[in-house]
This record gives sequence, C-alpha cells and structure tokens, in this order.
Amino acid sequence: MQKYSCEKGDLYLADGADELHAGPDYFMESVLDEILKSREEYQKYIQLWGKLRGVERIALLVAHGDFNNKKWFYVDGNKESPVSRWITSVDGQYSGLILCVCNPGSVVPHSRKSVLVYGDDTLRFGALAFYEGTASINMFIPRKGVFDEYTLGSEIGPLERKLRE
Repeated sequence: MQKYSCEKGDLYLADGADELHAGPDYFMESVLDEILKSREEYQKYIQLWGKLRGVERIALLVAHGDFNNKKWFYVDGNKESPVSRWITSVDGQYSGLILCVCNPGSVVPHSRKSVLVYGDDTLRFGALAFYEGTASINMFIPRKGVFDEYTLGSEIGPLERKLRE
C-alpha cells in the first residue's frame, strides 16, 4: 500500500492498483470531483462533520475489491485484506473515508468516528479517474446509519446547529 499526502487529503493506493496515471494530487482531485461534485450534500456533510470534530482531511482508499466467504476485502499486491480492517486503522484520523473499492457483496461498512462514502457494487476507473459503474454511492454516518444523496439533507441542519452552539 502506498500512501500519498495530497492537498485535499491522503490517498491510499493498493499495490497492483494501476489507476494512478497523472500524479496523486490530480488523481485524487479527479476522483473526488466525480464522487462529490454531483453530491454536494455529501461534501458539505463531511466538511461540517470534520469541523465539529477538528479533523478536516479526508482519506481515499483505491484498491481492487471483491467479496467471498461473507467478507468484503481489497487486494494489496498479492494479499487480501478486509476493508473493515483498513477503516478501523484510520477511523477518526479523517473527517471522511472515501472507499473506491468494488463491493460486489453490497456490504454496508461501519465506522465509529469518520463518515464513510462507498459504492454498493462494481466501481470502475477510466484512463484518469473514477466513474460509478453499476454502484450506487452511499454514505454511512457513525451512530446514524446509511444515507443516500436524497435522504442526507435532513441531517445537515442539525449538524450546522451544533456548530453554531
């Protein structure tokens, strides 16, 4: 696993994931634009969540993923590792964790401190960046559960009020 510190956060790129063609900053910005640009409420929620907790950077995990034996895993070189293990290892260090890992088992990931953004099926990458493939992109909020871009709006107001207190 390679870790790159970028302007917008940290990029965790699994060994063997060959998506990085134009440099880590450009790649991370392209992926975040694809995922968050049309989901402004996701971006806003992650920013508010981070401000409330004093942790404003995000992390992006990019790896080939699969599902078997009731486990969602990512491939790092020749090693398979549970996605949940990576989440636990960085949970709370970032406001948001963006999981660019195929999820053919439609597993709902969980965290205790960081907001998660994940796909529920196959994700794809083009020559320079991510596109959704067959996945819906969802958000998991600690202690609240799963939201999509249509249901997240009701959660932003209470978060804004907490910041004003």
